[in-house]
Amino acid sequence: MDKFPRILGHEAVGVVESIGELVDGFKQGDVVLPVFHPHCEECRDCKSPKSNWCSRFCDDFVSNTRRYGMASRFKDFSGEDIYHFFFVSSFSEYTVVDIAHLVNISPEIPVDKAALLSCCVSTGVGAAWKVANVEEGSTVAIFGLGAVGLAVAEGARLRGAAKIIGVDLNPDKFEIGKRFGITDFVNPALSGEKKISQVIKEMTEGGVDYSFECIGLTSSMEEAFNSTRTGSGKTVILGMEKQMLPISLGSHDLLRGRTICGTLFGGLKPKLDIPILVDSYLKKELNLNGFITHELSFEEINKAFDLLVKGETIRCQYHLENEVKQVKESPEESSEEETTDEITLETAPADFRFPTTNQTRHCFTRYIEYHRCVAAKGDDAPECDKFAKFYRSLCPSEWVDRWNEQRENGTFPGPL
Repeated sequence: MDKFPRILGHEAVGVVESIGELVDGFKQGDVVLPVFHPHCEECRDCKSPKSNWCSRFCDDFVSNTRRYGMASRFKDFSGEDIYHFFFVSSFSEYTVVDIAHLVNISPEIPVDKAALLSCCVSTGVGAAWKVANVEEGSTVAIFGLGAVGLAVAEGARLRGAAKIIGVDLNPDKFEIGKRFGITDFVNPALSGEKKISQVIKEMTEGGVDYSFECIGLTSSMEEAFNSTRTGSGKTVILGMEKQMLPISLGSHDLLRGRTICGTLFGGLKPKLDIPILVDSYLKKELNLNGFITHELSFEEINKAFDLLVKGETIRCQYHLENEVKQVKESPEESSEEETTDEITLETAPADFRFPTTNQTRHCFTRYIEYHRCVAAKGDDAPECDKFAKFYRSLCPSEWVDRWNEQRENGTFPGPL
């Protein structure tokens, strides 16, 4: 990870632009979620319901690509390698992703919400759902109320937990946490000489049923373990200790029935479980709206990091330029789709923003192509279906509704 230049970014949503010769299960135009955690669907562990480990790929975090080792698919203008990041590299208009890291999702979910399922929300919700298996009426403690910790709270809420205790040094996190089901808040700075585990035991008459560590500190991992109930308490470690230091647990406590485990990606098998979370959102069960606190242009990405360091954001989404620019094809790149008139987009709505300029262009263009086709050939013309499929999968419904209204009143900003 210390080699540069590197295209960073590991949470995103996109549309398949093209596929390799041997790719199966995906096609051009599919709405997909890239994920850092692999799911090859072929190895022994991927086929087992016991965990979400992929024994074929999981042990390798160093290679640029899954099947070609250090061979990079990115080059700079002089032909030198640009390194990949966690097999996603989403801070770009185009990226190359192995199918083991790609999930087909419903085009009905808005893209800004879908991107959250690429890592943090899936990790937290999955930890409460798949790893801990939190049951109705149980008690939960969550150490660290960043995006992952709040996602754990959301997962525990969905599972019916009766008491969800949030532990964080930032007092603002309590009000934020209430959106995701947190019922009680503990600030370690205000606990005096008492250990957090002692405070939690007093609040729960002996300890919580489940604790989750979402920080990555050995001290908080130990406190999370000590805050659970003797005989049955379970601790789930989601935070990654930067120095990979060992933790110290009482052997007697383990003998008395407490358990502890760790998890990557919340125990979810991406291709199987992410579609379930998408469906839960579409049914208005899973709260994704509350996670997005800031939306910035890509040029403001350093501001996003500053907000993160200060603890003033949960998830900050960036967008490339709002302007939709014409992408000119060279003669060699011309496709058979040139049977329709070329569409030149001079401008787009000022608030028309998408995770990548390329997706913006496709969304707006396909919407226009569909209505041109319908105007020329009728509502039931089968040749218009492909344009309908594209724009409905690419464009959020609120934008489509707005454009429909603008077409009716003559204020639509595109060339129709």
